[in-house]
Amino acid sequence: MSGETTDISAAITGELQLLDPDVRMSPSLAAELLDPEFIEVGASGRRWTYEEMLAALPQLDGGNT
Repeated sequence: MSGETTDISAAITGELQLLDPDVRMSPSLAAELLDPEFIEVGASGRRWTYEEMLAALPQLDGGNT
C-alpha cells in the first residue's frame, strides 16, 4: 500500500471511530483522534475549536441517529 493510501485509510478509520458512541462519550478517547489545533466550521457556520468540540461531542448527534 502506498503512503498516500495508508494516510487516507488512517483518516477514514479515525473519522469512523469518532462516530462510535463510546468514543464520543469519552473526552480522552476523542482527544486522541483530534489534533490540538483542530478547527471546524460546521454546516451552520459555527466555528468549533478543539476544546469546544471535546466538550460538546457527547451531546452531538452521531452516526447512530
